[in-house]
Amino acid sequence: MEVIGGEMDIMLKGENEYKTYAEGESFIVPENSSFKIIVKTYADYCCSYK
Repeated sequence: MEVIGGEMDIMLKGENEYKTYAEGESFIVPENSSFKIIVKTYADYCCSYK
């Protein structure tokens, strides 16, 4: 997932804390997994599957 605008707080499966990702940053969600997301104001992101 690539954040192309704004920011979001993400907690990947198996983690105990949220991490903030802002514009220009990215993170990987492992296959057959999930994540929790909190958007406080605005977030625009691109999800690519490989």
